[in-house]
Amino acid sequence: MTQIRSPSVSTHLAMIRLHKLGRTPQPFHLNPDLVLTVEANPDTVVVLTTGSRLVVMETPDEVADAVRTWRASVLDAMSRVPRRSHGLGLVRGTAGDGAVVALNAEHARQESEVPPRGPHS
Repeated sequence: MTQIRSPSVSTHLAMIRLHKLGRTPQPFHLNPDLVLTVEANPDTVVVLTTGSRLVVMETPDEVADAVRTWRASVLDAMSRVPRRSHGLGLVRGTAGDGAVVALNAEHARQESEVPPRGPHS
């Protein structure tokens, strides 16, 4: 009988490794974001968000553990991203981004509200 390793999180953290049910287990990689449900009836069936159904050698608990481990590794990698040490800086707009037009329109509106200065005031 063929020895089946438990599902594992791939080294590049993009997918989990499972085994298709068959005469000889066929390993494949699956994006865990596609897993919708995992059922045992009696074989383990992984239902994907695409509607596809995959029959795998692993138990539902093993699949769930692999997905959980993968998600934890993603969250851990996110927490290790270097953060900026300073706050956000102000960036001035350029002529083509619409910001200058808005500023000019606001400036024109303000100028029209200012009463004219002259000898009659």
